[in-house]
Amino acid sequence: MIESVRDANMNMIRVWGGGVYESDYFYELADEYGIIIWQDFMFSCSQYPSDKEFLATVDVEVTQQTRRLQHHPSIAIWSGNNENIVYVNMNPDYAIHKKDYIELYINHIRRIVLQEDNSRYYVSSSPSNGEADQLEDWVPKNGGDYHYGDYHNYEFFKPVWDWHVWGDGKFASEYGFQSYASAETMLTALNASELTYPIGKALEHRDRKFNGTNTIDAMM
Repeated sequence: MIESVRDANMNMIRVWGGGVYESDYFYELADEYGIIIWQDFMFSCSQYPSDKEFLATVDVEVTQQTRRLQHHPSIAIWSGNNENIVYVNMNPDYAIHKKDYIELYINHIRRIVLQEDNSRYYVSSSPSNGEADQLEDWVPKNGGDYHYGDYHNYEFFKPVWDWHVWGDGKFASEYGFQSYASAETMLTALNASELTYPIGKALEHRDRKFNGTNTIDAMM
């Protein structure tokens, strides 16, 4: 994958918090090819506890991963999680979950990262408003504001070939288009006769996004 990133003339990729910490070889190749990395910790799209037992495991995980990766010149920035500020703001028990959020991502992960590697910037989440998060006690009502930090852009329901309609935020750390897997992958589950256009029932059944088939059809 890193070779494909290089060949496509990309210069930065993000290791997403809903995935895995990549292998040593991944980061070594990124170093060699000059690809810089936005590195999330593996917390994503959810609310996490802040009890002592759980935090003890987090402390070990974050310490190990920071020590393992911090010597790689490809690492550009650390991020505590993916989109978890959203889940705090949408929860009716806001005060409780805000307290949990600050305890986990600020008092523990941020503290350990800056202790182990003070040469790089840490943001508590992606998207976030960067340093402006502190002005709202780390949980901004509009995390991912176009005016600050980074944002996630999924506006593929707009005319996809017209760049004027896309957001003009400071930095898009996540974006994408609705798509199917490659034909090679689809053929492990479907017959070639089912990979047709107009899109048939067999293919539509494997698109779990609401209105996803119509979205793809409109783009085509």
